[in-house]
Amino acid sequence: MSLPSPFGDLSAQLVPGSAVRELASGIDSLYLSGRATLPEGFLTDLEGAKRRAMEGGEPVGFTLGGGEFGLAPHGWGRYTYRLSHEYGLIGFTPSRHLPPVRVQPRAELLWGLGPEATVDHFSVIVGSVAEVEWSVSRADLFADVQGWWPKAEERHRFVCRAKTLDTFEESGELTGFQIGRRSGGGLSARLYEKSGQARKTGAEWVFDAWGEAYRPGEPVCRVELEFGRTVLRECEINGPENLFENRAGLWGYGTEWLSYRTPTGDGTRSRWPVAPEWEAIRNVSLRDRPVTEQRTTGPKAMASERLVSRQLNGWLSVLGALREVWTIDEALGAADPMLRELERETGIPFSARVEKKRRRMEWGL
Repeated sequence: MSLPSPFGDLSAQLVPGSAVRELASGIDSLYLSGRATLPEGFLTDLEGAKRRAMEGGEPVGFTLGGGEFGLAPHGWGRYTYRLSHEYGLIGFTPSRHLPPVRVQPRAELLWGLGPEATVDHFSVIVGSVAEVEWSVSRADLFADVQGWWPKAEERHRFVCRAKTLDTFEESGELTGFQIGRRSGGGLSARLYEKSGQARKTGAEWVFDAWGEAYRPGEPVCRVELEFGRTVLRECEINGPENLFENRAGLWGYGTEWLSYRTPTGDGTRSRWPVAPEWEAIRNVSLRDRPVTEQRTTGPKAMASERLVSRQLNGWLSVLGALREVWTIDEALGAADPMLRELERETGIPFSARVEKKRRRMEWGL
């Protein structure tokens, strides 16, 4: 299958007749499979660590490429060994029927380093035990724009080769669309409001990438195209370098597969002209804009702290009701001896619990 030619001018622009503004675009998800010959000694070490994890019923530390991962007591799909880190997941298998290595970087790393540097990062890690040749098993391309947010009653304006289009709502408000099924390694699309989702998940670092173009209070439409293994092979996308070189053509193919049209009197929707808003979507830059790893992980930690504070407030208020105390200081004072008694009963110091939680956070658990 031939891809459309890359766009001549990939700079952000306003299409005539459209108020759509590009905030950011590029690669948001990247799943890699790796061909490699894994040393027997390394597989033996993995198996020994997994047995310890199974005996303890929780992940154990495993050093790989100079960093520590959490090796789970269970596998990862068809992959026997699942190693997790705050930067991503790595799967290994001794099976001859699968690529020996599977990698799924977390979005924070892709945004913090950029896709090319992310691939280099995992190449170094896996390369510490074996030479690896990567292929792309899934890639999600995206565009974040303002100036356009489709309405539920306009769903008929989407023209697509897929047979399914689902709408999602929350409290009576449209939150997004899912076009096509996310299975079989094909192509599917998602459109959803990104700014609210970013705040909920702690991914507020996207506001840095959006920069001064972002207008608070106005919806941000995320258009996301998920390319599975099957469609990537049809488009002759194999290794990550091939993906990076042809991302514009791949986006062009995806935004022809799905389009948003201007209705006319013609009864055949595929003959309706492409709407100016979608022409703007088709012409986004696809230039990844790394925002540094620190800016991606910091807001996520802050979001976790906000969640902890809400939960802590809830439990302290329950304790206050039980003990009939009415201030934070009184509730904390009542909690102190209870926690110390628990420490004595279990024989587990509070510092040990903190260390365990810290390691799990580093392992992305």
